[in-house]
Amino acid sequence: MTRTPTPTPSTATLLSALVRRTGMLALPAAMALATSAPVAHAANRTWIGGNDNWDGVASGKWNPVDEPDADDTAIFNTPNIVDMTIDNDILELILSGGIDLNVLDQNLTVSEDVTLSGGGTVLGVGGAGIAGLPTTGLQADNITINSGADLLAGGNRITFNATVGTGVLTNNTGGIIGGFGEIRNGDGLGSVETVFINNGRISPSTYNPEGNLVFTGTARTLTFTAQDADARFNLDGTGSENGEVFINRNETVDINVQLSDFFSGTLSMNEDAVLDIEDNWGLNGTFNVDNDGGGTILFPAGTAFIRGGQMTHSTGATTTVQNAGSTLQF
Repeated sequence: MTRTPTPTPSTATLLSALVRRTGMLALPAAMALATSAPVAHAANRTWIGGNDNWDGVASGKWNPVDEPDADDTAIFNTPNIVDMTIDNDILELILSGGIDLNVLDQNLTVSEDVTLSGGGTVLGVGGAGIAGLPTTGLQADNITINSGADLLAGGNRITFNATVGTGVLTNNTGGIIGGFGEIRNGDGLGSVETVFINNGRISPSTYNPEGNLVFTGTARTLTFTAQDADARFNLDGTGSENGEVFINRNETVDINVQLSDFFSGTLSMNEDAVLDIEDNWGLNGTFNVDNDGGGTILFPAGTAFIRGGQMTHSTGATTTVQNAGSTLQF
């Protein structure tokens, strides 16, 4: 006689029997139900709000309709002016298309990278004449400024340091780092590493997004610092080493980070301009001094100053004092 095999009870049958007998739901079933729930994922949130405030309102401003938060990438790619009126904590920030994003007196925390690209694209932090600025206006892992874009400091601090590895600020060819205040690398390093790379232009200025009444002759200082003494600044950039430093009237570039090599780019200084590099450094590029003021009352002649560590002028460097009224002081 052929015997029919006894069916093996399924897991679902056993669980059902257990519930009938004990009145309790078995733990594995509860775990299965929990793991079957939908999981939220990070998303790209693109600004569609035109000239308006980033103020926590999602409807009509973001696509998809949701305010970007700590696990989202905020994307701005239209030629608009956007003012931040609340603190924001996001995953990544991508700016292009001529957007002008002003952080003003708020704090923007970016867990990963900030990327600026394209003509007219500006990220401004703080601003002249704005009261009550936070100590740090922008915090990110890495910051990259591509051709045509500007990163402008406005009196407080921009900080970059990586959660894993080392944070790097890269100013690519055609990019500009300007304004006034402090730009700081906050990484603790175990060895010498380059954290600032300037393939573009550094040029301090009076960043004034609110149009506040500010005396145009006010001296401004753009300062670069690092937490760790092993940090290095590649002031002339990589490759062809064409990085520029342009210091206009009454402006100062203050570099408290050791340069990674001789500066082979272009340095230009006008009336009462100051370049202060804390450590000893070398010049192997082009140095132009033009500070005679054009002989006018409104723009009188002034002296350009090199301060800080000792400057070594290599045989390959060229220094030109443009006019008889121009003066350079070490």
